[in-house]
Amino acid sequence: MKKALLFAVSICCMISALAQNVNNYTQKLDSVCYGSAVERLQYDERLNCTQIKYVYDDYGQEEVFSTHNFAYDNENRVVRDEYIEMTGVYNLYENTYNEQGLITQRIRTMKNYDELMGLYKYTYEYDNEGNLLMTKGFNMDENNEWIESYKNEYLYREDGLLVAMKHYLYYSSGDSWLYEVTDYYYNEEGLCVEKTTTRGEYEVISQTLYTYDDEGYLIKEIKLTPIDGLLIDTEMAEILYNPTRDIEFYTFYTNYNNTNGGLWEDMTTHFLDYDSAISTSNIAGILTYWDNTFLFLSKAFTPAHKVLRYETEDLDENHTTKTFHYSVITAVDENNEKRLCVWPNPVHETLHFDLEDLQQMEVFTLDGNLVLSSKGMNSLCVSGLAEGCYLLKVTKADGSFCFQRFVKE
Repeated sequence: MKKALLFAVSICCMISALAQNVNNYTQKLDSVCYGSAVERLQYDERLNCTQIKYVYDDYGQEEVFSTHNFAYDNENRVVRDEYIEMTGVYNLYENTYNEQGLITQRIRTMKNYDELMGLYKYTYEYDNEGNLLMTKGFNMDENNEWIESYKNEYLYREDGLLVAMKHYLYYSSGDSWLYEVTDYYYNEEGLCVEKTTTRGEYEVISQTLYTYDDEGYLIKEIKLTPIDGLLIDTEMAEILYNPTRDIEFYTFYTNYNNTNGGLWEDMTTHFLDYDSAISTSNIAGILTYWDNTFLFLSKAFTPAHKVLRYETEDLDENHTTKTFHYSVITAVDENNEKRLCVWPNPVHETLHFDLEDLQQMEVFTLDGNLVLSSKGMNSLCVSGLAEGCYLLKVTKADGSFCFQRFVKE
């Protein structure tokens, strides 16, 4: 009994020690609070986010405003993305992937309650290096046939940098015409310094200029739009970073129609606070942020570290704060210096690994309980285990050992 207790304590200490290394554990983003409203996240056993539920306080009682559901394949890729609002808005995306793991098709279904509002298809083509070559959009007509509505072609330099995107629209006759072209220009370091969109041969409809610091981080973005035949800088964003190179705050300015005598007007300031000791590579959850008032309308940024708070203050002194809440440690990952490759993962019956000179294999639950042990084999039968997430420890003949997390399905 005493030996068993000591063994259990040693295993828990081993897992605890691994958890102290920020490269070897996983937490979950459990919720994001917006004052009286909150987004609650749920996960499957592989730590894939399966649901985000937006709940707000309605005079002391909780009301579910929206529910966002996700389904995944065995490669942890989203194959079904369903968004439902209590107002009746419904969006469903169904995704298909190729052997490279790249998405090749998305089917979008839009409804208002039970009434079908639209059915759309998007297809994607790539080259052998995985560069996107073409996207196409289709509408479903009254005869339940897909009618192509637009396509985008992407052109690259020899070094793989995108240099142009051509946007085509279709006449009702089925013929297409070149509607817009976006050209990208780079500096010697390969950083995009200009993006210009033209319609027709010469009509510039927008231009964006990018400025970087000495380390290649974007610090300023200026958008120009044509006014009375001239390109006028109408919007600007300035970005500052903290010492760990996460965005600390950015400010959005406007000078639309040049009505302020050429002076920039501070419209919105965004501030982010992080736990810089914890990398988001160890956080399970959706950590991509969008802000429609920010110039990066076509971009999303994922911080490198755990986000604690995100504040926004507008020119009219409106102020919002998002607070992020996380779980305790939910999983222990492999030791990066002694990586163990296992397959298949998730596994149903037999788990294989690629190490030689194996002495012992042990399987633990994530709370430290030993549930399976074997010696000297390059495979392990796990069919008797319950479904769930486990930690595999493999000890070699020289006494060294490796860890890897796997899922039993």
